[in-house]
Amino acid sequence: GLIYMVIGLWGGFFGLSLSVLVRLNYLDPYFNLVSPEVYNYVVTGHGIIMIFFFLMPVLIGGFGNYLLPLLLGIPDLNLPRLNALSAWLLLPACVCLSFGLIGGVGV
Repeated sequence: GLIYMVIGLWGGFFGLSLSVLVRLNYLDPYFNLVSPEVYNYVVTGHGIIMIFFFLMPVLIGGFGNYLLPLLLGIPDLNLPRLNALSAWLLLPACVCLSFGLIGGVGV
């Protein structure tokens, strides 16, 4: 259960840094990332990191499977383990993002 919180903390910091890059691009019209394609990758990466590495591990894995049973004083196996969905979707999401980086400019 603690590893979910550690992964969530890392994902939160990394997602926050990508969010700061996006917001800097909004605030200053002269602050440009290398190209619009790189900006699209930053926005897409921000979404994937925040969903799969922050929200799912913390809220589903860390809270639902670790903290909630601890707070309620019930065994861990009473609640369904929903974090299997995030584990199955994490690898395809990273592969799709990698193919986008390898393939070059998209639409």
